[in-house]
Amino acid sequence: MRLAVILLAAAFVDCSRTGLLVPAQATLRIDVWPRCAGEVATDLAGTDCAHGCLIARPPGGIVTVTARPEGTWVFAGWSGACAGTGSCAIAMVGDRSVTATFRVDPSVSGSVLEVVRFGARHDDTGLAIAADAAGNFYLGGVFSDVVDFGGIELTEQNWWTGFLLKRSPAAGTLWAKAFAPLASWSLDGPYYGIALDAERAVVVTGSFMGTTDFGTGPVTSHTDAADFYPRDAFLAKYDLDGRVVFANTWWGPWEETGVEVAVDAAADIVLIQPRKLAKYTPDGVQIWSRRPSGFSWGFLDVAVDARGDVVVA
Repeated sequence: MRLAVILLAAAFVDCSRTGLLVPAQATLRIDVWPRCAGEVATDLAGTDCAHGCLIARPPGGIVTVTARPEGTWVFAGWSGACAGTGSCAIAMVGDRSVTATFRVDPSVSGSVLEVVRFGARHDDTGLAIAADAAGNFYLGGVFSDVVDFGGIELTEQNWWTGFLLKRSPAAGTLWAKAFAPLASWSLDGPYYGIALDAERAVVVTGSFMGTTDFGTGPVTSHTDAADFYPRDAFLAKYDLDGRVVFANTWWGPWEETGVEVAVDAAADIVLIQPRKLAKYTPDGVQIWSRRPSGFSWGFLDVAVDARGDVVVA
């Protein structure tokens, strides 16, 4: 019996040398999220954890990890076996795991600060956007079904419904309005223009069909869905709290959709349509209009310089 015990012990040693019997090890799993945002350095020579790694070590040791962000990313903190944002010493008392989480540095130009999703089961599209000096943005487009625009729920009124909303980076959606139905297409695609004046009033333009209310009472278009060319245009203005200042609508023999809009330093409004250029007072009274000849299609964009001169494309 004594000889058998000695031989068994010798066999154990021999097997460990040949790799047939592996001594117990502790594993450390290191994850990086997002994977492209940075890497984790360890105090172990030759260990590369740029996109995460798995380290096997004899139990009882210590592995120190340090997060290193790349590009426009910053280190947000550890989770798992570590906490905080500094270097972390992990005691290998068993299998351990740690995750280094990075986030975009908001001070770096071009960084993504926020992504907001609005939509339901069908086609919902943002068509125009503008931002004011306070960081609020104004979004216009079309939606269908029932959509939650950040705590304000709007319901389609008839087919493709137009919307306009104001959103604050701190408080979320401040107000949202529906205009229905919005005939926001043309031969070139959808049209919907937005511009802001110095008082953060928002001016919008487009075209519509059917009966809707821009805030001044119901108005009915001269065209319906059977007419391919929507000829009822609108130009509306709302103050920073979403109250209507004016809402103009008109119809004509041409395709009278509003294409784009701009506001000059005096708060006068310049509107372009496929074959028309017009200027309005801040209260919506037309100052002048032009219908240049020789265009195969018409105007697509407009800008106003510091002198108030109008540039169109």
